Amino acid sequence: MNKKVQFNLIIALTKDGLIGQNKVLPWKISEEIRLFNQLTNQKNSILLFGSNTFNHLPSIQLDKRQIIIIGNKDQNALNTVLKEFASLNEFLNYASEELNNHTVWICGGKTLYETFPNELINKVYCSFIKEKYIGNSYIDLKVNFLQNLHLVKSYKEFDLYFKDNQNVEIYETKP
Repeated sequence: MNKKVQFNLIIALTKDGLIGQNKVLPWKISEEIRLFNQLTNQKNSILLFGSNTFNHLPSIQLDKRQIIIIGNKDQNALNTVLKEFASLNEFLNYASEELNNHTVWICGGKTLYETFPNELINKVYCSFIKEKYIGNSYIDLKVNFLQNLHLVKSYKEFDLYFKDNQNVEIYETKP
């Protein structure tokens, strides 16, 4: 029996949808970064980033992670990129054939969050930051993946919400 690729979405945002300030996170919450690393740093996990987000990542403990980006990486970016794809469709075709038994973590940015097919998302992990921040990149709070979330745990500076789409049709590898 073939294993399927699983797509999990992970996002941190404020209650008004703020996700960035000049292509970086407007907050530095160590507990939230630890949670991100704990969730996404598991066997057979791959991090999926849009190129703008990837090119502006701080050098946080991603040096030994498998990373796929949509777009082109900056020449000075980390050398941990497993693959680069020109388009999301190109990546999805690759994933359906090559990423059996892997979990792909959709890590942003805005364009990737807004264009990734909602029907393929298995699980959503959403950190709602409690404090207000100034920024210039917002996500629409009415997007499908942010609906019907359930509070899992309240931290000092953020609340973690979760959703499990158990009956999601996902890409299956060919026999």
